[in-house]
Amino acid sequence: MIKPKFFGTITNGKFIHDDPDKFREYLQTFKEGQNVEVTIAPKYKRRTTGQPGEKSNFNGYYWAVIVRIISDTMGEIDDNVTHGLLQTLFNKKGVRIADPKTGEIINIEIPRGTKYLSGAEFAEYCSKIRTWASITDNLCENGVFIPEPNECEYEE
Repeated sequence: MIKPKFFGTITNGKFIHDDPDKFREYLQTFKEGQNVEVTIAPKYKRRTTGQPGEKSNFNGYYWAVIVRIISDTMGEIDDNVTHGLLQTLFNKKGVRIADPKTGEIINIEIPRGTKYLSGAEFAEYCSKIRTWASITDNLCENGVFIPEPNECEYEE
């Protein structure tokens, strides 16, 4: 179940909603008398690379959601193995090396570290993985749904 987030500010000991209409609209989805749970926590900016102006934490989302879901789907394999597989499939770069047997220069593709990707490149990388995972038989018989960063909560 995906849980929406609502934001606000504490002013004079009271919670002031940033979007009270949206909050009230969401409350209408519950039945009268239904028990609910409300959690209030400090809002914080999740760390990505620490660069000024970053809006989201692609890296934390990648490891906690994408890598974890795929590792679990593939049989609880190590997250680092999954990360290596994903880089091999979706984040390669071409290099030229000398063939150790012949000395001939050849072109090969090797996994490119995700730390070298810009924010836009990393978002595209994650999108390619989500699309691939959703296709029937790529990971499992029915495909796997991987939520977008704003569609889920996760612990880093």
